[in-house]
Amino acid sequence: MIKLNLLPARYKTQKRRKVAPEKKTVFLLSMGVGVFLILTLSGFSLFQQIKLKKERERLAKTEEQLRILEPLYKEVTLTKNEIDTLKPKLAVIDNLVARRRFWSKKMNQVSWLLPEKIWLTNVEVQEKEEVVNKKVGNKVISEKTSKSFLMIKGSAVSLEGEERLQAIANFMATLKGNKRFFADYFEDLKFVSCSSREIGDFDVMDFIFELSLKQK
Repeated sequence: MIKLNLLPARYKTQKRRKVAPEKKTVFLLSMGVGVFLILTLSGFSLFQQIKLKKERERLAKTEEQLRILEPLYKEVTLTKNEIDTLKPKLAVIDNLVARRRFWSKKMNQVSWLLPEKIWLTNVEVQEKEEVVNKKVGNKVISEKTSKSFLMIKGSAVSLEGEERLQAIANFMATLKGNKRFFADYFEDLKFVSCSSREIGDFDVMDFIFELSLKQK
């Protein structure tokens, strides 16, 4: 028996096309990859937003700390500037104190080494200018330099004339031979002058000698 389909062509049932399994798998994989990429990008964007928020909070906190510390910073800076200004003055004071201690110690040592029949009338530190000749190449250049001296004045009494001179010479030799007093600090000891006079029934010989301080 022959069946005829008399419906118009547009109403005729069309056969469904079958999709190949391979194409279906590729489609599903593509969809999965797309969803994964969307989720990954969304997560990364969210992470960046959270990170940016934290950085902004940290920056705001730092700015607040700086605002609080600014007065203290200004105070510290002012104190540092004052210290820098005072440093040269403090250095001068320290130098003067050190020099005073040094000379005080030296004068005490002189008194310890002082022999009998001799007394000191004056011990003082003097600064003198000296001209030093320096050879530079084939030329000799003269320069002025300041040098420190320990000037010692004293008298020898109740001794014969030659004995007084010998006592003074022995005192000078004692000072020069004492390492703690002389070796590391002085470079020379010079006899300056002496003179005789009378005090009542006593013959007195006054003397002056000086010790030059080593140049550093």
